[in-house]
Amino acid sequence: MKKSLLLILGSAIVFLGFQAQDNQKYYYAFSEKIPLAEVEQKLVVRYSDTPDRNIETNSFRKSDPAIQQKWQDDQTVVLSSTSKDKRDVLAQELKKSVNVVSVQPMYKINTGLEMMVTDEVLVRFKPITEKAKQTELHQKYRSTILKTTDTYQLLKVPKSVDALYVSNQYQESGLVEFAHPNFIVEVEKHQQVIPNDPYFANQFTLNNTGQVFNDGHFGTADADIDAPEAWALTAGGNVLVAVLDEGVSPNHPDLPNARQIRLNGSNFGDGDPNDPSPTGNMNHGNSCAGVIAATQNNNEGIAGICPNCRIMPIRIFNANGTGIPSNRLADAIDFARTNGAAIISNSWGFNSDDPNLIPAIVSAIQTATTQGRGNLGCVVLFSAGNNLVNNGFVHFPSNVNIPGVLTVGASDRDDLKSFYSPLGNPNSTNNQVLDVTAPSHRAYPNQIIGETFEAWTIDIPANAGYNPWPEFTAGTNRSIVPPAIGEQLPNAGINFQSYTGRFGGTSHSCPVVAGVAALMLSANPNLTQQQVFDIITGTANPVGGYVYTNGRSNELGFGRVNACQAVLEAYRVGNSINGSSLVCANATYSLQNSPNANRITWTSSNLNALNINPTSGVATRLNNFNGQVNISATVSGSCGSVPVPPLTVWVGAPGANIGTLIYPSGSRGIDPVTLGPASTYLFQSDYVPQATSFRWLLPPGFSFYSGSTTSSPFITTSATAGSYTLFCAAVNSCGQSWTHSLGITISTGGGCCPAAAVRLSAFPNPASSTLTVTVADSLATGESQTLDQPYRLALVDRLGTPVFSAQPSEHSVQVPVSQLPAGVYYLNVVYKEAVLQRQVFIEH
Repeated sequence: MKKSLLLILGSAIVFLGFQAQDNQKYYYAFSEKIPLAEVEQKLVVRYSDTPDRNIETNSFRKSDPAIQQKWQDDQTVVLSSTSKDKRDVLAQELKKSVNVVSVQPMYKINTGLEMMVTDEVLVRFKPITEKAKQTELHQKYRSTILKTTDTYQLLKVPKSVDALYVSNQYQESGLVEFAHPNFIVEVEKHQQVIPNDPYFANQFTLNNTGQVFNDGHFGTADADIDAPEAWALTAGGNVLVAVLDEGVSPNHPDLPNARQIRLNGSNFGDGDPNDPSPTGNMNHGNSCAGVIAATQNNNEGIAGICPNCRIMPIRIFNANGTGIPSNRLADAIDFARTNGAAIISNSWGFNSDDPNLIPAIVSAIQTATTQGRGNLGCVVLFSAGNNLVNNGFVHFPSNVNIPGVLTVGASDRDDLKSFYSPLGNPNSTNNQVLDVTAPSHRAYPNQIIGETFEAWTIDIPANAGYNPWPEFTAGTNRSIVPPAIGEQLPNAGINFQSYTGRFGGTSHSCPVVAGVAALMLSANPNLTQQQVFDIITGTANPVGGYVYTNGRSNELGFGRVNACQAVLEAYRVGNSINGSSLVCANATYSLQNSPNANRITWTSSNLNALNINPTSGVATRLNNFNGQVNISATVSGSCGSVPVPPLTVWVGAPGANIGTLIYPSGSRGIDPVTLGPASTYLFQSDYVPQATSFRWLLPPGFSFYSGSTTSSPFITTSATAGSYTLFCAAVNSCGQSWTHSLGITISTGGGCCPAAAVRLSAFPNPASSTLTVTVADSLATGESQTLDQPYRLALVDRLGTPVFSAQPSEHSVQVPVSQLPAGVYYLNVVYKEAVLQRQVFIEH
């Protein structure tokens, strides 16, 4: 390729400038060309040693007073000029400096990611590249080796030499696996996604940095569910969560009807049976739904844990807050199941520790967990209950004895058990155990002075609901009113009365875990409800300093739920790699359940055979390799990484080679083989991986009787005596590979016993128990009971597998066949120079 900027004198390369560049710059990512575009106003400058930054800054500003600089390290600076012309003038001046070793334009790829080139190149030579060849290449481009590892060599190019050009020359030499500039690239921290919802800063449940929120409270950093870290993997998908509660407001600004499934018959309380909206100040259902699925990144309100999921509101309370008959509660659970809810969130219960308090409800839960979601089971969660006396009991139905039902308690802003959250008792006969907890408020005012509701969620728009805080006239809320009547929290912002900072209890913790489960099913919709239970409990953080026995504590169950680790594990369980099992040149691979972009790392088990782009999953065959390679994928988050089971693929043509034999059935390994003239034989090839057909090249006079493209054709030999060679190639869509050839001798007489002079019989045929095989020399007078020499006898099935073999001297042999499957077999006899075959049928 012509380079207008490079003058090559022997092995010397002199940099003349980069103003008149090729139309398209690029670098190689293995064998793939990645286009590079110049960022017109930026320069990347590398010094030979650490310069005085003040002196250099003054020098820069002589060319452009408005120059901006960003030092990447002690020897590298990025300069941003106000125009391309000023940049080019500055570049010429900098190249005159003795201390400057490289001046490069800033490059960028198609996503806008900026790639800084200096004076260094990374190279990995192919294992077959001799040291002398490596040295020759280094000398040609005057490269100095700075560092050698198992992964790469770090090279330094001479002053003013274009490292991009040199790296491409290394790659195009064919001696390396990769060669590219030692790019300096800004690394994104994919640890978390912080949404722009203004009240998110108060949602310590999701992201606790020790920030101050309600009432001057602050918590312990990371005493949260790691929601932003989970969002780096997924923000959820089309998962439907049923919220059985006081109802959800239609077209809420943070939960529009587009993400609600509002169905006829979804109100099991009084009023319109088709309207699951809340009444009066009954905001509890809104609060739970908002925790799960409030819209994210809309510059308003809060952030839901699964902001792309959908809510099915189901009202199970009357307008005045009173309860409904038990059968209607069971009906409500059935309604959620039969209408496609994947998750059923229940922040309600009864003041009883009897796990079988209402059998109809127990049965409805049982059916939901076994028959829901196409028999994968609905994920059912219940809040454990709020006890005004510390260490109270787990309430029904949270304590039902049904596998996989999640019992959710509350932890506080410091990862301790909330005062009102029940204490587990594994010795109780009433299933008094917690499974997990999620952060909520610490205590009620009458439990700990200064404590009250402090979790943020959505509210009924306008004056109804929890903002402003009402004077409740129904239910038991009157005794636990946290703030003064009329308090507004928040009291400013877009639609601020549609949000509240006064939610809490295990009622808040339960939808938190429901939101985590929704993220998990977004990552892997094939998880069973028991797998969701196992993952949530297995990835919970055992915090609080409590005693955990067999993983479970009385205070927090298996611990505080961790959304990031739960979602990551959901991507591992049952995931698989999609893509072609055969690679001829290129193939693209993906995951059946795929996280957000840039969270998958792809690897190949043999980089000399199949290179795979670590981010795109595009695989490329190398070195005309034929054989098996394993492709692996790893899903990574800031909380760890999980491997997906590898996919074994075949690369290239079929796996035939010199060790792959072809032969007449029963005569494997005999080469040359002696056959009779004008006779038909079943030929076979050894097994060849990934062969879809076979190409047989017949000697002159030979012809196919049948199966010309199979691994076991019937071939009729030539009528003419002589020596012949048979060839065979295994074929697939990538090409062909050759087996070992076979020498064939055709004899028509002159020897001891040509084929025509030997008699072979098999009786009875069909046979069921015993097959009598008789071999006789028909040239002799009479049939001698003993032949001149032993003969080889083999009975083989249609695949050429011997099922009986012998080397007798007697002319008659009994072959047992009663244990063989019925079907077609072939009897092969080799006697002196004679090769004979009979088709035999076995039936029972």
